[in-house]
Amino acid sequence: MHYVLLYTLIALTLGTLAYYIGKHRIGYISVPALGAGILLVWFMPQAMIVIGNDYFPDQGKFTVLMMAVASFVCLVLGWNLGAKTYRAAYPSVPGRRATPLANAILSIQKQRLYIMVGVFVAFAALVQIAIARQPPEALLARQPSGLITILRLLSIVNPVAFFLAMTTFLLKRNVVTAGLLLVAAATFFIPILLNFKRNDIFELGAVIVFAFWATKRFSIPRLMLPVLAVLGVFILFGAAEVRRGTGYSLNASGTLEAETISVEKVLSIDWGEVLEKAATSQSYEIVNAIYVMDYATKNELPTFGIRLWNQFIFRWVPGQFIGVERKRSLVVDVSSTRGALADRGLTWQVGTTSTGFTEVYLDFSYLSVVIFFLMAFMSRRAYDRGLAGDIASAAVYPTLGILCVISLSHGGYSFFLALPAIWGMKYGIKVLANQRMPVELRKVSSGSQGIDVIGKYGEFPTQYGRAV
Repeated sequence: MHYVLLYTLIALTLGTLAYYIGKHRIGYISVPALGAGILLVWFMPQAMIVIGNDYFPDQGKFTVLMMAVASFVCLVLGWNLGAKTYRAAYPSVPGRRATPLANAILSIQKQRLYIMVGVFVAFAALVQIAIARQPPEALLARQPSGLITILRLLSIVNPVAFFLAMTTFLLKRNVVTAGLLLVAAATFFIPILLNFKRNDIFELGAVIVFAFWATKRFSIPRLMLPVLAVLGVFILFGAAEVRRGTGYSLNASGTLEAETISVEKVLSIDWGEVLEKAATSQSYEIVNAIYVMDYATKNELPTFGIRLWNQFIFRWVPGQFIGVERKRSLVVDVSSTRGALADRGLTWQVGTTSTGFTEVYLDFSYLSVVIFFLMAFMSRRAYDRGLAGDIASAAVYPTLGILCVISLSHGGYSFFLALPAIWGMKYGIKVLANQRMPVELRKVSSGSQGIDVIGKYGEFPTQYGRAV
């Protein structure tokens, strides 16, 4: 049965990738394709290693595979059922063949547009400056607490600021927009160069691809996708090696130093050994998931949202303001997932996870797959509204898409824990841009003429003219 589930998942992910990449020019940035990619590259190799090993509990293996299949199916269903067709937010300008989002940005008064982009870019820069000025013990800690956790939470503004700056630069190339783009890029590159954050790298790629498509209808040629896929594999499995010797450290005199990634360090890595190790022996995450699912099923399942509550308290309740002890009192005690390994005399490998769908499974058992449906559904609405000219939705879609992947692979609640910040940024963009919103096409009179229409998957509008 285990192999049936595994091969079913392989067929589903391969079929999904072939469908979305083959049919849609930027299908590779859709949530189903992103989810299929991470499962194929990250989950499948580990699952193949452990699935035939009789040492691991059968119940744990079955539950992990069932959750992987069900979670991915819900991700695809949510994306497709969330699709809507919208009337473009702004009319096309006669003689200018532009996308709805480009028309929306160009229709904003220049001063207001620059203020909007400037506010987000400045906020992103201030957050990075504040992080860099934190005390050494906070910067060096693997799991820091205090103000730095709030600042890193606020750094979710980076991709939104970069998207706004990039789309504005693509449509209005001048000294001001170039300067804003450079500052926005710096806020993104600093954490990448210091810590080689995989999430930031993939998020940056998603922002660039979506920005070009939404404003210029430019997409990466499909022949380039295998090259990018190989590069993604190196980034995914080589992150730990690249990080060695980088980031913050204390020198002999006790002074904090920052070491960034260099070409020499990257080239000095034995990449063959890294990939061979990843493909033949490293399966920490799936092993963790198997033990955790087996342990939780026997001891503490389900916990009915307690883990979601605890993570919300940890992320959104500032201990500096209400007091550390009071914050701890809000946390509901549940057995640690690490107890699953300790129960068998094993230790948790630092830097590993137990997969995102394991985390939500512990709260709601198999019903937790609804979470993946909802996150894909909401992401699809942002995707369609963004391509129809809603600047706020377009700006947050790349972040939502990557959060769907992170929720699937690493932190099951990452998407929903980030929603307060996402909603806040969307509201800020709407207020600063003061733009009209796209209207769902079915709500437009059937006799209307000259309506800009955006297709379900972001094709060029089929009709240009005045909006009604």
